[in-house]
Amino acid sequence: MNSLLLNAITIDDPTQFGLVIAMIVVGVLIGIALIWSFITRIIVMVTYSKYNKIANSAGYTAREAAYNFLVACGVEDVKVEQCSFWRAFLFVGGTGFGLGNSYSIYKKIIFLRKGIIDKNSVTAVAIATQKVGLAYQHKTGDKKYIFTARLKPFLLFAPYGLIPLSLLGLVLDMFVFKTGGFVYSIIFAFIGAVLFLLSFLVTFFTISIEKRANNDAIQLMEQNNFLTAEERVMVKKLYNAYMMGYIADFVISTLYLIMKILQILAKISKFTKKR
Repeated sequence: MNSLLLNAITIDDPTQFGLVIAMIVVGVLIGIALIWSFITRIIVMVTYSKYNKIANSAGYTAREAAYNFLVACGVEDVKVEQCSFWRAFLFVGGTGFGLGNSYSIYKKIIFLRKGIIDKNSVTAVAIATQKVGLAYQHKTGDKKYIFTARLKPFLLFAPYGLIPLSLLGLVLDMFVFKTGGFVYSIIFAFIGAVLFLLSFLVTFFTISIEKRANNDAIQLMEQNNFLTAEERVMVKKLYNAYMMGYIADFVISTLYLIMKILQILAKISKFTKKR
């Protein structure tokens, strides 16, 4: 929570006092959501690791499974390559839960981590096939997927931009233009909020996109009699673990968006009162 904002708000104004209480409540909910998100990440990593130790009955590596299912989907212009360290570190093309495994809409490449690309585990083929599902959405021109995939790399740090932008506005107000500490603060806070809103939409759309890719992957496996019924259950458990993570991200994004709106309203309230 923005400490400068809280220090500036007085409790003798009912509107400002209400905003402070609302921000405190949202702040507590954010803390709870962050703990939930941390737990879901542990579940993802444990499930990922568990099924990465079990060889799949088809004997396919992740690379082989990806190429085979790309052909089955009629998507033959997509390559499969090993994910670089920096791509994995920044989750470029991913959501923060892909662990570096992703499909690049710009390069038309499925990137898979070193630990699975040439491995014939259940995890390896599950992840590879799911990324084929994303490539298929691109191939069919799915507007929601294309919007999300094109924006995602440019919004990598958007959720963290509001406070720095607000501080920049404050510096301009106090020391450069000497406007009294409000005009540029509000303008830059608004810019940060817009970027955050776009990031929120990307997170929101990611849930349905990833769920559809999961369903497409399972359908491909069933149509091609790929893996045993027991192995497909493992795949579904892995996909469900990821979905929990995406939902946790969405809840956190929603709460942060509410917090940013409350902060902007508090700034506007104080500005109008001073005038």
